[in-house]
Amino acid sequence: MMKNKSVTFKKILESELISSLKNDETFEKFNHPKTQCKLSLKDKEKKIEMTFRFLKTVSEEREDVIAHELYYTISLRFKIVHKWFNKFYQGSNSKDYLNASTYFKQFPGRRYEGEHFYEDSYNLSLKRSISEILDNYKMVINNYGSLELLYQNLIEPILSGEEINQVYGGPWIFEYLMICRVINDEKYSKLKEILYSFLTEMYNDGEPNSFDYFDLFDKITNALENINIADLKK
Repeated sequence: MMKNKSVTFKKILESELISSLKNDETFEKFNHPKTQCKLSLKDKEKKIEMTFRFLKTVSEEREDVIAHELYYTISLRFKIVHKWFNKFYQGSNSKDYLNASTYFKQFPGRRYEGEHFYEDSYNLSLKRSISEILDNYKMVINNYGSLELLYQNLIEPILSGEEINQVYGGPWIFEYLMICRVINDEKYSKLKEILYSFLTEMYNDGEPNSFDYFDLFDKITNALENINIADLKK
């Protein structure tokens, strides 16, 4: 791509990244908002969104040069999991929950571990990143791309006695309960007991997010238990 001095290197990277991804058959049907570095695909059941950021950093390999590091998230939002919970959301801005994810993962997992891009040589970094994004996207979809997979990989381990991999109490508790009702309602009561115990522990430890939902637990779960799941699936 010809570099226009009025166009920042960051914008060039964003443009070439999105263009390269859209040229791959995996993402050719994804939408790209013109003002944002993201791709999304939506159908009646779920929304898939990939958001990319290039952050300035200093590389240990070339300390005299400013590099850009790539970070991105892949998120999935299942309508049936979230829509019913909108009225119970306790955040300061109820609109925030309209974009909440059922599952999301950030790559890389920690700061300063992203691919480095230098203005004088970035083609190889771009090529490596495209390959990595494709692999990570397939990993997310293959493991979490349906309610059945979410149940299998997030909820079954909890039911089997594995430690809950969360550090706060919040909407995810009720989202998991909804997934359980949809996929395996027979396990709902057991999951409810486990998650209430976890929420209670978080509450007693003073975890702030748990305060909003501990006192509402019965009200929210009663509402959930009175939902006709068949109607939600229509």
